[in-house]
Amino acid sequence: MSQKTGIIFRQALKSNANFVNSLAAKDVYSTAIPLPDDGIDNVPLPYAIVMVLAAQNDESTKDTFEGQYDSRTIAIEIAAKTTDEVADLAEQARDTIMEYFEEADEETDNYDLIPEDYHYSDDGIAFDSLKPCFFTNLTYQCDVHRSSKTTRS
Repeated sequence: MSQKTGIIFRQALKSNANFVNSLAAKDVYSTAIPLPDDGIDNVPLPYAIVMVLAAQNDESTKDTFEGQYDSRTIAIEIAAKTTDEVADLAEQARDTIMEYFEEADEETDNYDLIPEDYHYSDDGIAFDSLKPCFFTNLTYQCDVHRSSKTTRS
């Protein structure tokens, strides 16, 4: 399940119509923006990309090779034309994710993918002169079940 954690973050962001409608593509990308090489510097702004990054297993017992939880990193890159637009979208994304996870119940699609817990951080706002655009990365260090053989408690 750890590899699938990005699904629930995209699902959470897509639940906020105002957030999605603020994006140029009216969608949240997964992993990267699929463009030909000659178009990579002309990505329509603003955009949001959910990336599933590294994980580390929490071996919590000496009786098995792996513990039942992974510490999985999810990063959300948000880019826009101005720092204010990036800041507004980042706050909206952060609030949306927190509210979505808090309000979810067992009837929620992919409920078992919601992290047991997470720690939030971000990189601040930077400028990418190649695109050009302002951007930030929201980072979630998530405690998630290692496999589909375990269920949320």
